[in-house]
Amino acid sequence: MAPGDLLRLLLSLVAYAASFPVLEALLDPVGGGGVPPLAFGAVRHACAGVLLGGIAASRGVRILAPGAGPWGVRLAPWGILAVFATEATQNYGFTRTSASVASLLQSGAGVPAALAGVVLFRERLTRGKAAGLVLASLALVAFFSPDLEAPGVTAAGNLLMCGTALAYAGADVYGKHLLGSGVSPLRLVTHGHLLGAALLLGASACVEVSPWGSFAHARVWGALAFLVLGPGIFAALMWLDVLSRLPVSVVAPMGCLMPLLVSAMSWALLGERMTPAQLAAGGALLAGLWLLARPGRSLALTSRAD
Repeated sequence: MAPGDLLRLLLSLVAYAASFPVLEALLDPVGGGGVPPLAFGAVRHACAGVLLGGIAASRGVRILAPGAGPWGVRLAPWGILAVFATEATQNYGFTRTSASVASLLQSGAGVPAALAGVVLFRERLTRGKAAGLVLASLALVAFFSPDLEAPGVTAAGNLLMCGTALAYAGADVYGKHLLGSGVSPLRLVTHGHLLGAALLLGASACVEVSPWGSFAHARVWGALAFLVLGPGIFAALMWLDVLSRLPVSVVAPMGCLMPLLVSAMSWALLGERMTPAQLAAGGALLAGLWLLARPGRSLALTSRAD
């Protein structure tokens, strides 16, 4: 991996990591937030989509250009996975688990993404990656043990965060396919934000009662400004830019660095502590993801694709 690509991924991860303590404090009623998760997600992604739409228009980028299908239907699965599914599961998950545990479980997206990269894109499967897949998968399962539950951390919240990880993995895999067929990152992210915002708004209208009163607070708009400009635009565009040039199985496991960043930020900002059992399971998960990101000798199963 070139130093420039590594720097882009690290900056993306810092922006994503900073969003975890912000969302936990904002959305968790215990933390004094209580902002409706779906309505907040709809406003967040609508703002990002409008800003990106202006940037795209200034550069002459047509969001629904030829090749996108009727009304952009070819781009739609990415928006459904990367925006709607991740936002819905993540925001509700933050009301039932901690930011540190959430970041560990979401980093597990590298497991299904790496496996899909090998199966769908014929990427190299090394012995180290095979061991990493097994170790990381076992660690993810361990997070559902009652021994790993703690105040504010529940199996339901952890399950929602695993759903977020699966959605991120699907978005990485499908995004790789679209980027490889010539779709630009700016076009893809803009369409995804606008579609996801519309779906989240519809879901909010169905399940959330009077969700808009909380938006009268300045801190909500301050958090929105950061989340839109940081992870919503800056990080997403840089991540997709690197993904357009490197294999999914190399890019996705880089997410294993995010839990370290989130844990440090959550400790400093929210005073969170992880239990020894959570630290052990998290260490096993990160070790498995590290193995996934390492190069090595290919197994005979996929070496013919080299």
